[in-house]
Amino acid sequence: WTGAVDNRWGNAGNWDALPDASNVLAVAIGGGTGKVVYDAAVGTTTLQSVSSALPLMLTGGALSVANSVTSSGFEQTGGSLAGAGSLRVDGGFSQIGGTLALGSIDVTRASGNVVFSDLSASTISIDAGGAIQQTGPVRTTELKTSSTAGTVLSITGNRIGSFQASNNGTGD
Repeated sequence: WTGAVDNRWGNAGNWDALPDASNVLAVAIGGGTGKVVYDAAVGTTTLQSVSSALPLMLTGGALSVANSVTSSGFEQTGGSLAGAGSLRVDGGFSQIGGTLALGSIDVTRASGNVVFSDLSASTISIDAGGAIQQTGPVRTTELKTSSTAGTVLSITGNRIGSFQASNNGTGD
């Protein structure tokens, strides 16, 4: 990843070898500025793993991961991130569209809110230095949350096998 052109995943000028379809096993994105934008123009990409020092943003398309995605931040306004793998985010997290359907999801945000609209995984762990809020359903066998400003799970369609929460500040 060079990110030299426009930070879009589908632009071959940003890569040594453009990962599309299933032609690349693992993607490693080094440091730099901005974020990596995976958009509808990319279509479908199937990988074993993605490791990114930059935040990832999904605006469309379909990214399938068998093993793991690790990132310094995650934003999603559309598209899908799916597969048997895991998502690990250490930084900002905002999902206002699209779907996340993985084996496990683990989000740690030191300060600020975590917002999600459609999460599905066997295990989900969210640690927020603010509030945890949802605009769409969560489906999981096990949900663990920790926040400093409360966790609100009020959406019809939630399917949660077990729930463990702690709140280290104001809020519910």
